[in-house]
Amino acid sequence: MNQQQAIQSLDQPIIDVVAPMRDAVNVPVVAGCCFPQGWGYADQPIAVQTPDGQLLEAGVRPLQTWPDGSLRWAEIRFETSCHGQHRVVQSHQASPQSSVSMALSSARPDTNSTGMFEIPAGAPQAAILDNGLVRIELKAGQDGPIEQLASMGRQWITQAKQCQFIIDQASSLHCDTGWIQVLCDTSMCKRVRVHGHHATVQGQHRLGYRLDVEMWANHPAVRLDYMFIHNDRGDEETAVEQIICQLDLNTGSDQAPTILEQLQHGIMATPKLVKTVEPVTIQANDMFSRPYVTDRKMLGDDQPLPRYLLQGSHFTQPWAGVSAADSAAYFQLHEMAMMHPKQMQIHDGKVDISLWPKEAQPLFLPQGRARRHTITLAFTPNPWQGDGSNIQSSAIQKQLDVLLHEGRAHVLPQWVRQCQECDIHRTLDLSTNRRVNRSLREFVSVNFARGMTDLGDGRDYNYERTYLEAGQRPRRRPSDMAPNPFNPLVSQDNALAGDSRYEPIWNNNEYDLIHALSQDLLRTGNRALWDKLRHAVRHNIEIDFVWQSSDPWQHHGMPAHSAYHNFASAYPSHLWTQGLLTYYRMTGDPDVLEVVMALAQTIIRNLDDEVRGPLLLGFNREIGWAALALVHVAAFTREPRGVDRLDRIMDYLLTYDRNAQTTDIKLSSALPGDNIHRQIVTGFFGYASMVEAVDTYAREFDRDDARQWIRKLMTDILPHIQDCLDEGYPLELAGMLTDALGIGYELTGDRHMLELGMMILEQWYDKPSLPMLLYTPGTPALEPYAMTPKFSAMSYRALSRFAHQAHQAGLLKAIDYQTHRHPD
Repeated sequence: MNQQQAIQSLDQPIIDVVAPMRDAVNVPVVAGCCFPQGWGYADQPIAVQTPDGQLLEAGVRPLQTWPDGSLRWAEIRFETSCHGQHRVVQSHQASPQSSVSMALSSARPDTNSTGMFEIPAGAPQAAILDNGLVRIELKAGQDGPIEQLASMGRQWITQAKQCQFIIDQASSLHCDTGWIQVLCDTSMCKRVRVHGHHATVQGQHRLGYRLDVEMWANHPAVRLDYMFIHNDRGDEETAVEQIICQLDLNTGSDQAPTILEQLQHGIMATPKLVKTVEPVTIQANDMFSRPYVTDRKMLGDDQPLPRYLLQGSHFTQPWAGVSAADSAAYFQLHEMAMMHPKQMQIHDGKVDISLWPKEAQPLFLPQGRARRHTITLAFTPNPWQGDGSNIQSSAIQKQLDVLLHEGRAHVLPQWVRQCQECDIHRTLDLSTNRRVNRSLREFVSVNFARGMTDLGDGRDYNYERTYLEAGQRPRRRPSDMAPNPFNPLVSQDNALAGDSRYEPIWNNNEYDLIHALSQDLLRTGNRALWDKLRHAVRHNIEIDFVWQSSDPWQHHGMPAHSAYHNFASAYPSHLWTQGLLTYYRMTGDPDVLEVVMALAQTIIRNLDDEVRGPLLLGFNREIGWAALALVHVAAFTREPRGVDRLDRIMDYLLTYDRNAQTTDIKLSSALPGDNIHRQIVTGFFGYASMVEAVDTYAREFDRDDARQWIRKLMTDILPHIQDCLDEGYPLELAGMLTDALGIGYELTGDRHMLELGMMILEQWYDKPSLPMLLYTPGTPALEPYAMTPKFSAMSYRALSRFAHQAHQAGLLKAIDYQTHRHPD
């Protein structure tokens, strides 16, 4: 059966589960799933059928609906012990699973403002989550957010002061007001969010926070997602000495042992579990790529070793445990090494998890910056006995990882293509051209920096050179230059970065790498992209996005590529929503939708501003990227105000007289004095977004005038594309002209558009020009750098849709590997 036949045979949505814990009884799964119109509704019973035919209860939360109210995208939550393809079905016969209870209380009667956030009317102030294995009591405001925590018959926390989130001298314990928001309420899973802030004993506010608490049935574990936000009004930048999650666990002993794992013990470098009553310090910084103890004597290891084994003997896990007489509690800081600098100090049941250690230089937080950290807690009934052989580190790791469900499953690519969602049906099928599919995979093989601020983004070496010349690259602070293993600055890549005394320049999702990553994951099901995609998204909505700013041109925006990730204004041509909305459909992450809606409002605010609006309005990329961002939001929400503002932008574009334009296009690759259409061709990286936006508008809102506009534009620029190619002018693939040529072919059927696009593609394969050579994997001297996020995003957008059209027309096989040139 070929793939097209397989696609046609799919009669139900399929979620592919690839869980790493193959011997787990039940594994939590969360996945976004798409549905054809009329398939089902949120109030209908939906179940998941395992590969062996068992029907499982499923929790359903609508993410997007069709005009008739039926589900279009929904978040599906279930627990399974099976691997492989799970069908989503309508059924009343699912076996009921264990449940999590939730009690909410102390609702406020009316709306209140803290000055930092609005408290909705009737918002809960307290919550209790209980799955029979773990019970946690939460409270917003004073003496919160965690009042009690019990598991395995032991009250690990009985007072709020035993679990605090601390920013220097300010603590979550002294928050004077807050509220609780329910994020997930299914029978098998509860997730709530505590909104609050840190404050000193004297009542001085210091950064806000969101603490998400998640609990699933059947698991003696709880997940904490803590995000600090610099939303202090009027404070442009604050220096933070330390950020700590502090636990003081009741163990019933004056000398509670600490349990941890030495990853390389002895001459054979084998893992070994260790119990100690001595103080333990685990660090993660720029010295190593994994956590390590500061002294291996903390591991009870003073065995003489060859010098080449000494370093590895310090390595440990990003988790540790505390043993009581009848049970044990374990805690893990997820991605501790990747988000360095980090530190854990454990002694006698007291745990300091330093999200920013005091030993590092001060963390300079610009206003509006946020960052989320994930801590998982797990409990076992069996404490350390004898030599510890009764405890398996793999079992501990599984309990700590079981609630880290991101990337555990995805909707089957064939089903997404069949539903024609996210334009996957317009991209090249994985079963076709091997050479082009390999290129698409390389385009998303981008490397990110590490570190708490930088994970999820990459540097742009071209901007670092030009910004240095233009005086837009500030010098690093003296403290950043001092030798310090806790220094979070990226030390790699300096060979291409120019003068290392100056700040790096970051991409900040320019050209929407998130779109490339999310679309390729939906297109191929390549689960290796999940972590990359998650890192890019969380960085984009936490570091790039400005949650609060006194500067109106940064507030709720994403500053363009710059130092510190925010050393620039935020303007419409650098605000992207397409990739974020795809990720939201895939995961249901509420933070993502919140940011998307704020970005749409920011674009509208910019365009409506009496000073900025006229400067931005023009036949240029400021309007092109703004239109692309707004058209995806408008198509998703159908919110009248957004649709109306989009209509006005489109009316401007569709009625603009290009031939009457007398000013030159202000883009780096457009030659002044050329014909306007020739300038559009040579500077097409500034117009690709415009064509794609108008095309999406035409399809989503059924506008024939928009289709006609694309036909006319492509007809006008076609001779100039031919001239450029005849002259040997380097029309780069990353210029995204091929994307527009593919769209033009869809609307006109003019095969010549595809032929010109194939010439651009063949030239790229034949001999990449120097700019692309610098960023292409396979270049021996530069292999570690792979592609920068910017060129990854541009190249992927240029090829994925065009290649599909070229394949359909029978043109693409000419550039496939000779051994795979079968008929199209």
